[in-house]
Order: sequence, then structure tokens, then C-alpha cells
Amino acid sequence: MFAVSENEYHLSRWSVNDRDRTRGNDRNFALIIGINGYDHWPALKNDGKGPEELAKILIKKYNFKRENVELLTNNTKEKPTRENILNTVRRLVIEKADNLLVYYSGYSIQNEKTGEGYWITMDGRKAPKRWEINLKPDRYKWLSHSEISEIMFSSTARAKNVILLVDSNFSKRLLKIKFLPLTKNDLRYEEKIQEKTFKASREVISYGGDEPYISKSTKGRGLFTYYLLKTLRENRYNFMDFENLMFDEKLMFDDKRRYLISAISGSKIVQGRFRKSMDQGGQFVIERLAPLPAVKVVEATVTPEEGFVGDSFMFRVKTSEPAEEVYLEIDGERHLMEGTGIEWHYLNQMNRVGISTYKAVTINEEGKEGPATLGELVIKKIPAKLVNVVWVEASPEKGFAGEEYKFRARTDLPAKGVSVAIGKNSYNMTGFAKEWFLGIRIEDIGNIVFNVAARNEDDVEGGSMQDLIVTNAPPVNVVEAKAGSETGFAGDEFLFTAKTDRSASAVYMKIDGIMYKMEGSGTMWHYKKRITDIGEKEFTVIASNIEDKEGNPRRGILLAKKRLAAIADIEEAIVSPERGFAGDIFVFRVKTGAPAENVVMEMNGESHFMEGSGTEWKYVKRVDRLGISKYKIVAKNEDGREGEIKWGQILTEKMPAKVVDVVWMEASPETGFAGDEYKFKAVTDMPAKEVFISIRGERYEMVGADKEWIFSSRLKDIGTIEYAVVAMNEDDAEGRKMGGLIKIKAPLVNIVEAAASSETGFAGDEFLFTAKTDRVASTVHIAIDNIIYKMEGADTEWWYKKRITDIGKKEFTVIASNIEDKEGTPKRGILLAMKRPAVIADIEDVIVSPERGFAGDTFMFSVLTGARAKEVYIEIDGKRSFMKGSGAEWNYVTQIDKPGTFKYKIAAKNEDDREGKARTGEIVIKKRPAKVVDVVRVEASPETGFAGDEYKFKVVTDIPAKEVFIIIGGKRYDMAGSDKEWFFSRKIEDIGTIKYAAVARNEDGVEGGLKNSAFVVKEKLKMPDKEEKVRFVDNGDGTITDLRTNLMWLKNAKPLFSSLTWKKANEYCKKLESSRAGKGYGDWRLPTIEEWKELIDTTQKNPALPPGHRFSNVVTFKEYWSKSQHKFGPGYAWQVNLWNGKPEGQNKKKRALVWPVRYSKLSKLN
Repeated sequence: MFAVSENEYHLSRWSVNDRDRTRGNDRNFALIIGINGYDHWPALKNDGKGPEELAKILIKKYNFKRENVELLTNNTKEKPTRENILNTVRRLVIEKADNLLVYYSGYSIQNEKTGEGYWITMDGRKAPKRWEINLKPDRYKWLSHSEISEIMFSSTARAKNVILLVDSNFSKRLLKIKFLPLTKNDLRYEEKIQEKTFKASREVISYGGDEPYISKSTKGRGLFTYYLLKTLRENRYNFMDFENLMFDEKLMFDDKRRYLISAISGSKIVQGRFRKSMDQGGQFVIERLAPLPAVKVVEATVTPEEGFVGDSFMFRVKTSEPAEEVYLEIDGERHLMEGTGIEWHYLNQMNRVGISTYKAVTINEEGKEGPATLGELVIKKIPAKLVNVVWVEASPEKGFAGEEYKFRARTDLPAKGVSVAIGKNSYNMTGFAKEWFLGIRIEDIGNIVFNVAARNEDDVEGGSMQDLIVTNAPPVNVVEAKAGSETGFAGDEFLFTAKTDRSASAVYMKIDGIMYKMEGSGTMWHYKKRITDIGEKEFTVIASNIEDKEGNPRRGILLAKKRLAAIADIEEAIVSPERGFAGDIFVFRVKTGAPAENVVMEMNGESHFMEGSGTEWKYVKRVDRLGISKYKIVAKNEDGREGEIKWGQILTEKMPAKVVDVVWMEASPETGFAGDEYKFKAVTDMPAKEVFISIRGERYEMVGADKEWIFSSRLKDIGTIEYAVVAMNEDDAEGRKMGGLIKIKAPLVNIVEAAASSETGFAGDEFLFTAKTDRVASTVHIAIDNIIYKMEGADTEWWYKKRITDIGKKEFTVIASNIEDKEGTPKRGILLAMKRPAVIADIEDVIVSPERGFAGDTFMFSVLTGARAKEVYIEIDGKRSFMKGSGAEWNYVTQIDKPGTFKYKIAAKNEDDREGKARTGEIVIKKRPAKVVDVVRVEASPETGFAGDEYKFKVVTDIPAKEVFIIIGGKRYDMAGSDKEWFFSRKIEDIGTIKYAAVARNEDGVEGGLKNSAFVVKEKLKMPDKEEKVRFVDNGDGTITDLRTNLMWLKNAKPLFSSLTWKKANEYCKKLESSRAGKGYGDWRLPTIEEWKELIDTTQKNPALPPGHRFSNVVTFKEYWSKSQHKFGPGYAWQVNLWNGKPEGQNKKKRALVWPVRYSKLSKLN
């Protein structure tokens, strides 16, 4: 099924290892269209290999069979022209359970007035005016998105799941936004996503730009295609849908949670379901095949194993079998190694001190990583020079212990740090370069030696210097002397405290002519002594230093007062009784902890003096109040001081009410039928609060007052029924019960209403039979056609459903039975079942094969009706013919001998000769295209050179060509020559492996197959600058990188003198890569409105940019363009004014300034 040139990929040789590729009877089909060279449009910059690589991945890694994958590219024999694309779709033989994947890469433009979009095929022409494409798109050999929708979802309507993956724009007006709620984070993702495959789906995921976004980082692929291939290769799930694949959190988002495709290109992804389709919310799910075995690393070495910062290290790896790629990961940063087969190497300069770990990872043909091999190497820092101390000084050289001494030092070279060792302790000095200082309090006494040493940047000490200071013991003075006790009474133990101005060796206290040694240390001292005398007493405190010399003493005075009488606390309070009834007498007894002068009890706001003396007291009180009464008791000593209060409470309750008994009752009637009303009466011996009657365990409240109470109820139970009556008093206490009996019989149940109905009243419908009884029935039956059926229901409402197939009137009878199975009076009814009219046969689907062809071709019209048809006819250019077939499937075969566009109409009639909804359409008949010219050989000289060299190219075709083009780096150039040989030369500035291709045109202007090759351009390695820890980094090449957004801007905010329209501004950005203004970078574009908002600081004015932005020539009197479309429609875009940062909409035909931007990863700055 593939048609490829001899020099390109041979899909027929792709290995499938005889692996099963389906999960059942469903098959996966793929139509892959890739266009990078056009007959009438500029060539795209991509290398054209993306579609072929996609086909390889689908066949080798997923459940796509080779014969079910169609490939149309510039490299295949069958080119991606409009006619070939449509013919390929017609060739697809797809069943109801099959799935279809359609991929397109090429130009896709949009009509700004209508919103309709178009794919530009390889032979597509340019329209004089863009609005004309809304009239006849086939005139220019374009495919409208509406036409694509009709083709994919009408002619292939039998396909279960269809998905379009488009590396360019697709019309949003055809889609409804709908996202899959199921994500890979769901623990049952693979199980649930397979369930989605049983429902139909019609889905689109496309890139938002008019053409594939090409950059150096995408390896010659469109940005959308690059990440599609990447996710397909790196997918590790057995079952995967494309929505989760293209929005993978790990692969498709950067560290700032931005979608990479949108961040790099500035265009959003278009995703949704077709509005007018048979989408049922299903999902196209692909299945990963059994993987190829992983490639192992058998040897990994690094030379040298140790070195210094800035040295280059050679890493070498040998694998167990040939690998597709080998990556070397050093300190978390991944590098692609050079080599082929089983031997790989990579040269890297190490700039970090310490032990660096590295990991070698292999990739097999399917992109699967093998087991990693780990290693490490040691990077040392070049040792720094030693720093020596050349001068030291201490001030004062002599002094007292406890004073502050200042030390100074000077070094011969700038030092990282300087320390001074005094005794066993070391202290860091303060300073910078060669001058260092330290101030410290020294407590030691005697000749004290100190040593000063300096450290270099490696923390290695150099030559040190020593000196000494002399310290004497200072006199110790008492600065504070106090005496105190808890109460200050005579007989208490007093605490004497003293404080000295510095550490003392000993401290003494003198009182009453006697000297006492105090306890303590340092500056804090104390001594305890009991004072028995009442009145003031003087004491003196004196301290000695380590040399036993006394300092200034301190005098103090203490006061010992007479001791007060003991506090009389309430230790025990007893109330008897603790609870009783209102009016009872309560006795309160109290015991105090010390003799009391008087005791007072306070309760309910009244105070009472208790009787007693010493520690025993009593009070008797009558309590008339109901509930809780709180009381407190307090005692006073002879000094009138109150002791601790005692709290308590007593509880008084109300006297209980008398019990109420039922003394008489009756039931009327005593014998009756089920469903009758029964009345009950009861009389109590005294007035009751309420009375209850219990009937068969159910309790009911009776109505009445005083001694007489009544109750009535309709009883349905049958047999002898027991009942009992009980009364409650005011305290809700029940009295004596009284019981009785009544007898209830079962009555006959009669049918009072019987009816039958259905929604339409046609024979074949299900009819609903309903019946109503005069009382509760046990069962109800219905007799139809001498057959008795039991009805469903309860009480007096019953029903039964039955399908009636006969046409005409039909009699039925309904009869009910009571609980004793005795039948009552029946009820008869009549139903009418009418004949059902025939269903209108609308034309639901028409398939014309082929839809377009050549004069003399035979065309097959296949029709599917919504209901059985009696006949179907077709009119082609006014001529009517009858189709062959029966039921809902019909067909017609005819030959058309002349070219042109032929309209047709198809309609069907049912058995009642009523014509249903017709379908119309048209078929196009054309003549055959001319023979194409293919390129058979391309040459580049030299094959390997340096940037700035001139490279010469030679191309040979299989037959004479009208013209030949060479495509280098995505740009197309005219070649010079004639017949079969053509030439071209050019200076090349880009670095790396440069891919190029050649294509020839015949006399009709139709291009043949592309011939691809490559040459190598080298340049010396430049070491990157160190990362600046600021937001804006000046890269030194005319660009500024914003570290907050990972965006790179031109440093010159006005690269052009004049302003441009929106279209010209976009074209200028795309051409920057090949111009000096592009600073050697690709991927330049206009910033989106969201990126403008991230850059703008509205707190700033003229310009509204963050402080320290580092940009030059910022214009604030005129607006700048953004890439984002405005809400006014496709003809408008957002602008920003950098005077105040305000955004606004503007017509794209107006002019504004251009400030290009590109996406830059942080790793490029490190």
C-alpha cells in the first residue's frame, strides 16, 4: 500500500516480529500526509522526514499493520496533491469496528471573514484575493476544513473512532471544545480508557499556526510533530489515548507549568470534537506492542579519573549491541554522546569542585532506555597560596581580669579568615583582606599567651604569631544586699542575698556581731538565718577577690513583724438531707481549720449567722423553694480576716401526683367488616392528663378531657382484635390498664372502574390496563382472549401491561378477590388497536466511489435509507434512473464519458408511496496529469567544512526538467542549469549537520520526488558565561533573557526604523534567523498578549517595564504588536503601549512596532 522512492525509507522492510496488533476485530488505519515542498507556494523549512518517522513508529511500536498505513509526502511516488489525497481516502476499506488516524503537515490558512480554514495541497495554487477562496476552493486545488470533515466523517462513516492530528491550524468553528475527564493519574486508567473505545469518536488535535513551527531544537520537524513523535517514542503505557499523550505533564510542560508548544511558538493548541458528527464521547486508543530488548552498557570509562576545575574529561562507553542513541548524564544534565554501533564517546569540560556523578543511558530502536551505568570522578580546586600573620597587637598589655581586651592583626596577603587562640579557646576575628580585629572580655589572671593564625581560601593555615598580656585580680565590691522572708514575721527563716560587681572568691555577712560565710559563685551569693527578735536589725556584707583582698562592703536593714492570728478556713460542711421536697427542714454542720470568731451562711440572697464556737458550728433552715439552691459559708478569725469560702448546693423536688386508672370502656361495633370505622370510649377514676389506646401493638392518642375520652379508626385487619386503654397523670406516670376484644370479618371487593390505553393506539403497542376497587383487595385478575392474568398493585389501585398485536376491538374483564379469596362484582371493558402507518424512508447516507475521476470512469452510488424503502431513484443532470437493492441498502452503477461537475439527487419511497428526505451532491470529472521529473542524485562540496565557507551543490534528474530547486535549512533556492544537470553555490553560516533536499518541476509545473542529503558545518566550542542571579541576563550578543519567563528578547526594542502591518511583522520575525539581526538564533516570533503582560510592570511609566530591565531603544509613543488574536475577530490582534502598559485591539492592516521574542530554556544559560 506504500509508494516510496528507492532512495527513501522502504516501509516494506520494517520489522514487525509477527506480533499481534489488535485487541479484537477492530483494525487501525492511518492516512499520513506530509508536504514540505509546493508547486506554487514557498517551501517549508522542515526536512520532510516527520511523516515517515510517524509511520515507522505506528507500525513498529503500536498496533498498526503495514498494509493499513497510507503515506503521501514529497518523497513518495504518489504525491500529496488534492486528487491523490481524495483517491487515497476512497481506497480505504474500513468496517464499523475499525479506527482511522489522519495526520497532516503543511500550510493551513483561514478566511478572516468567514472563519473557514483550508489545507494547501502540493499542487495548490495561490488565489489573487484571499476572500475568493470562499467561493470555489477546488479551483485552487485546496481542501477546505468543512470538506475534510465531510470526507472523513461521511465516506468513512463506518469507522468507529477517527482522529485528526494536524501540524498547522484547523478551523475552530467546526469543533466543540470537549476534554477527556480521565487522566493517566487514575489508578484504573488503562482499564477505563479501553472501555472508551467501544463508543464512536470524531476528534481533532492541531497546532494553532498557519504552518508548522520549525526550529533547530526540533531536529527539522514541526514543533507539533516533534513532540508527537517524542511522546509516542517515550510512552510507557500499554494503552494510550492521544489527548493524554499530547498533554503529558512530564513531557509537555516546563518547570513553570507552561505548555511547551505554546511557550515556544506563541500559538495555542486547537482541541475538540466535530460538531456535526456521530461522536458518542468515545476515544481513539492505541496499543503498544511488546518492546524490543533494552541495550546494556558493558563498559564505561572516564579519562582522567581525577583532575582540576576547567580540565576536559573524555567519557567512553561500550554497549552490548548497537544502540540508536547513548546519553551521558553528568550531575543531572543530559548530553547526547557521539558515535555509532557499540562505541560512543563524549568530551566535557568540568567546572564544579567535588565528586561528580555520571550515568550512561542507552536508547534502542524503539526509544526504550536500557539499564543505567553509574560512575563518579573527582574534581579538585587549584590550591591557594598560604597567608601569614606579620603583625599583632593587644590593648591594654596589662589590666584587670574581667576587662575587655582588644586584639589587632595584619597578614601579608588577603585572608579568608583569622583566628586568635587564648588559652584553650579560639575566637574568629572580624575584618577584611589584611586587617583583622577582635574585642573580648578576659577573666583569667596572670601572664596569658595568645596566638594569631590566618586561613587562605582553601581553609589552610599559614604562619602564625604569638604575644602575651598580663591580668591582675580586681577588687570585688558588693553592689546590692537584701534580706527577706515569705511573711516577714519574727521566727521566720530570712534569705539574705548579695550581688557583686564582678566574680568574687568569697562573700561574708555580719549580723548581731557574728560573721557568716555566704553560699554562691560569681556575682550572686546568699545565706539563710532564722530571726526570732521583733523589730529592725542591721547587717553588713563584704566580698574578697581571688587574692583574698576585700572590696567595698554594703549595709542592709531587715524588719521582723509580729505574727498574725491563724486564718479560719472551712474544712468541712455537711447538709442533712442532701435532697428533699419543698418545705423540708435542712441541718447545716461546719468544721473550721482554726478557731473562728463567727461563721456566716448565705443562701438564696439571705445571710445567716451559724450557732457554735471554736471550730464546730451549726444552722437549721426550712427550704420552700423548688429546684437547686446554692449556698456559701465563710468564717472570720479574731483579726476579722476571712478564711477560704466553702460552696455547695441542695436539691428540693415537688411532691408526686396521684395515679389515674381506667374504670370503664367500650367499642362500637363489637363485630363488623374490615375497612369499617370503629369507635372506642373510656372513663377514668379521676381527671387524666392524656389517655392512649393500643390496638394490635400500635399505640394511638385518644381525644377528650377530664375523665371521658374517645377514639375512632378504620380497621383493615381480619379476626379477633385485642385492644387496651391506659391513662397518664400530670407527672406522665401510667395507671392501671383495661383491655377488650372486637371481631372483624372480610367484605367482598367490587371493581368500580376498568380502562385500557397506549401511547399511539396502534397494533403492536404495549397497552396499560388499569382497575379501581371499592375497598382494599387481596388480588385482582384480568381476562383477555380467554386467558387470565394477575394484575399488579395494592389497596384499591391495580394495573397490568400487555402487547396487543391484533387490529380491531377487543373485550377484557377485571375481577377482584378479598383476603378470604372470595370474588366480588367484575367490570368489563373494550380496547381499540389501530393499524400502524409505514415509516418514511429518508436517505441517511450516500457514498460515491470514486467521488472524483476521469472521463469514461465507472461510478458506484451506494445508498443507506433510514427505513425500509419500496423503491429508490437517482437523478443525474435531470435524468432519472431507478437503483437496485431492497430494504435499506441500494446501489447504482453508471459510466460518465465527459469531463465537468455533475450534480445528482437521490430519493426513496416507502410502501405507502410517500417520498422521504432526499440527498444531493456532485462529482467532478477531470483529465489525467502529466509525467513528473524526479531527482536521482545530489552532491555537496565539501561534505564537511566550516561556518562561512562556500558550498557547491550539483543535482541530476532522471529526465530533462523545466526548473530545479534546492532546499537548505527549510529555505528554497533556484538552481542554475538545463536538461538533467543543475548547479548552485552559497556561503553557509549555520553550525551542525545541515540537511538539504532537491526537487524538479516538469513542463506542467508539477514537482517530482525529493532527494535528501546532508553536509556538516563546524565551529570552535565556546564556553558559556556564568549564570547571573538576576531576572534579566544580558547574553552579550544583542539579546536579553528573562529568567522569570524563560523568554529571550532582542536587546534593541526597536530593531526596525519603521512600523509594519501585523502580517509583515510576523514575516519579519520568521526571517530573523537568516539575518544579522537574529543574533544567530532561530524561533523568533511576536510575543503573545500573555507574555507581554508578564513582562510589563504597570507600576512603572515611560516605559512600563520592571526596574533593571537592561533593554535599549524602548519606544513609548507608539504601540507594539502581539501575536494573539483579539476578541473582535480574525482581522484584529492585540497591541500594547509601553508608556503605561495598557493593551488594546487593533486592525491587522494597521501599522505598529515589532519587538521579536523566542523561548529559551534555562539550561542554555548555565
